[in-house]
Amino acid sequence: MPNEVELPKNYTENQEVMNLELGPDLGEMNWEDANTRLEELNKTLSPDEKKWRLPTKEEFAGLEIELRKIWDDQNLPYEQKELLVGEYLNKIGIKEHRGNYWSSTPYENDTNQAWYCLAYNGSTHYAYKQYKYQTQPTR
Repeated sequence: MPNEVELPKNYTENQEVMNLELGPDLGEMNWEDANTRLEELNKTLSPDEKKWRLPTKEEFAGLEIELRKIWDDQNLPYEQKELLVGEYLNKIGIKEHRGNYWSSTPYENDTNQAWYCLAYNGSTHYAYKQYKYQTQPTR
């Protein structure tokens, strides 16, 4: 039986992150294809169902805050930090722990780029929209 991993005392369940309903991981695709795929997925929903969308850069910032609490805890060995990060990402529904995930937020200084999140630590970066990153909708 595996050992239970205890979360750091300063850990909280950030409601902005925890209240997101994550949909199925749609795999890797470029930003334009991701948005087209979500439009197609939304056409299958009834009018009263909430529509799927990519998470915003700001929503990913909430993820980074939570993961920072784990990575910055000086009392935890690195291996335990990795386990906790994996446990947290599993809990909120992110399967590709080392994956890059598209956000819905275009990069403000270049319309050919958009923001994405590195799931492992929650940090956000921008990249060209033709790159293929994980696509996981939320609502």
